[in-house]
Amino acid sequence: MDRIVADGGQGGAFASISEAINAAVSGDRIIIYPKTNGGSYRENLTISSKSLQLLSATEGEMWKLHGTITFTAGVAGQELVIHQANLLNGSIQTSAAAPTGTRSRVVVTGCQLDNGNISFNFNNWDLNIAGNTLLQGGIYFRFGKVVGNTVIVAACAHGIVCSAGESGSDDFVYIVGNRVIMDTASGCWPYDWTGIYYNSNSHFAYVTNNFIHVRSLYQIALRLESSKTSSVKANKIENNSILQEGGAYNSTFRVVAHGSPTDLYNNSIVATVSAYGFYSDQMSINDRWGYNYTNIAAGSNAYINVLNDGTNLFNQSITMNSTTGDVTAGAPVNGGSPDNAYLDLDLTRNDADCFGGSYSRANFTQNPTGAVTTFLIAPRRVLSGGTISITAEGYDR
Repeated sequence: MDRIVADGGQGGAFASISEAINAAVSGDRIIIYPKTNGGSYRENLTISSKSLQLLSATEGEMWKLHGTITFTAGVAGQELVIHQANLLNGSIQTSAAAPTGTRSRVVVTGCQLDNGNISFNFNNWDLNIAGNTLLQGGIYFRFGKVVGNTVIVAACAHGIVCSAGESGSDDFVYIVGNRVIMDTASGCWPYDWTGIYYNSNSHFAYVTNNFIHVRSLYQIALRLESSKTSSVKANKIENNSILQEGGAYNSTFRVVAHGSPTDLYNNSIVATVSAYGFYSDQMSINDRWGYNYTNIAAGSNAYINVLNDGTNLFNQSITMNSTTGDVTAGAPVNGGSPDNAYLDLDLTRNDADCFGGSYSRANFTQNPTGAVTTFLIAPRRVLSGGTISITAEGYDR
């Protein structure tokens, strides 16, 4: 059933979102009319033990909320969908793990959060966070997909964080096609504030096609802290663009302890200040480095403890767009892996930046409206006579 919310309760609608939530039963949709003159609903929303959808009544126009949305699942497999919401000063969050069994899902698409986080750093949640903008916030989770978001990170904080805690599986956690802009605040020492921070030994990491802009000291763009210990799959850290403008006492791109093979291909770092580039804490033979590029002049600063097969180059002249992360000139253009599994969307050789390969950021630059596919998982190569397995996630109101 649809529960309608409108300013002042006009036309017999609910006057507040909370009233509609209280009246709803699991499976209902809450259809919210944006208030006139840009007004906001001033309330904190608590959703407990119900599967609901909170949707804008006007496609392409956000409904505004001055408050926080807290979701708690009562049984396994419950779901919350939030579409085209603008939270002016609040977060979308949970305060507890979901019940064991089928993971409870949270789908957030086409939203904007001002001074708030999306935070589900508890077990048994499956997140699909796609096409959102967070201004002075971050995304914290343990399982799911975080794709195509813009995250303007708050001062002295991380941008996108995947943490440990769940029982393990052989699934990937996907962090793909995001734009993460670090804060310019200084004085955050000694913390290693990180744009994308993967620290989970429960699942494999799939971190590709992100643009990370570092703008202050003591910041790391991308950090693989840990991963599942297994040889079933390889972690994928590929086709990321990093613009380093803050100066770094730490490395810009850091691989710490992890227990599974890791492919680190087709990444580019452009530093406008003195900085360290690609760094591996353990020089593991399980780390496969290839076709990475940086303009950092000294090889000893560009690649530290990296097993270089000769395709990882430093002291390169690289032009990177400071807004999009697109490399428009230099060795990374058509300089990624020549393996046809990495071909660009136009079927030319891989560009070693966030617009290279089939998960190019070009797929994620439009906010989702109407019926959309937010993410598609398909094989990069299919052998003759083989089986094609395709999985898609999407949304249709």
